[in-house]
Amino acid sequence: MGKKVIIYEPNDVSGYGPLGMLRHLADIPYGIYSNWERARRVLPEVDLRLWGRPLLQHVNADEHPDTSINEKTEAAYYLHGAVPAWHYPKLLDRLDTVKALVWSGEVIAARLEEAIQPTPYFFTHLKELPHEDVSSEMDDIPHHFWSFLDLRQQALEFDVKFWLAENATDSDFDPLLPMSHPEWIHIHPDADVSTGAFLNATAGPIVVDAGVLVPPFVTLRGPLYLGPATQVKDGSSLRGSIIGANCRIGGEVANSIFLPFVNKGHAGFVGSSMIGSWVNLGAQTTTSNLKNNYGSIRVRWGGEEQNTHLQFLGATLGDHTKTAIGSLLNTGFVTGIFVNHFQNGLSDKFVPSFTWGNGRYEINKAIQTAAQVMQRRNQEVSHAMEALIRDIWQHPETAFRW
Repeated sequence: MGKKVIIYEPNDVSGYGPLGMLRHLADIPYGIYSNWERARRVLPEVDLRLWGRPLLQHVNADEHPDTSINEKTEAAYYLHGAVPAWHYPKLLDRLDTVKALVWSGEVIAARLEEAIQPTPYFFTHLKELPHEDVSSEMDDIPHHFWSFLDLRQQALEFDVKFWLAENATDSDFDPLLPMSHPEWIHIHPDADVSTGAFLNATAGPIVVDAGVLVPPFVTLRGPLYLGPATQVKDGSSLRGSIIGANCRIGGEVANSIFLPFVNKGHAGFVGSSMIGSWVNLGAQTTTSNLKNNYGSIRVRWGGEEQNTHLQFLGATLGDHTKTAIGSLLNTGFVTGIFVNHFQNGLSDKFVPSFTWGNGRYEINKAIQTAAQVMQRRNQEVSHAMEALIRDIWQHPETAFRW
């Protein structure tokens, strides 16, 4: 192998929202691949490793069994996990002549010659390195969880060349209606896309992965990715979105990111939203993604209200969140993990983790329900994941920091 390269989380990942509570920052997908998967493709010759919050160490080891996790390292290069991996090769090149690179006041790449351990001291050491500021050179590095939504199309267009190199596409697909820009539409031969579906790639590519089921009378508009084994319901309209593996999708979805194993099997609009794994959206659950006065949307997160400076932003739902039938989710609505939301009328702006209605979700019941839900998709709550969930339930303040 070549040089050692460590993808690391910052010492505080709270700004990246609830989707980072149960996974490494680099494991959040916003294109065909997560940033870790993308890094492995753009840096195929390096010894790639992961550093992250010690609380997640055993979960990370389960997710990445062939990867060094949080091990003491001799001389190595360090790359920030939130920086899109398409920047990694040029950052490594820059590090041949400088010790560290800083973007918006934060070190995003560094070269260390000495052995060092994954402890909070690591971040103090990074700040002491002589550095160059590259803030004016890159404008697509996410600082907040809502920033991932801005990367959907760029990530999909970058990732598709790797996907095409690894997968055959079905050139024999012959729809009843003409496809717009068929050269940008890529359908895996193991996908089942009805000839009665309408595909339009005018605004960006469409990638339909293996095992995806698309019935008749469905509209797919790019940029759009449908992950492996995802099933789309009759009459659905999907556009501008990244849909992960093994999702069930009905109704209208626009400009959103769905992590794997999301259930949205019924009608209702989800727009400009980020939906965590194992979320179930009750029938007619609908998000608001635009204020009536068309003003900037504010979110409540991390104990404070923040201005996103976005005109469009829907809901961000942490893993294992459930909504009741007819739920109306406010503009910029955010939940933590393991939330059962069944409030009448328009929702509040924020619901903390482990909330059941207006009360506290008992931890054993939360884990029991998660196990039952996951078993239906032949998945299970690992011992490491259960320990992590219990730790966050007892000490929620530890979820985001080293």
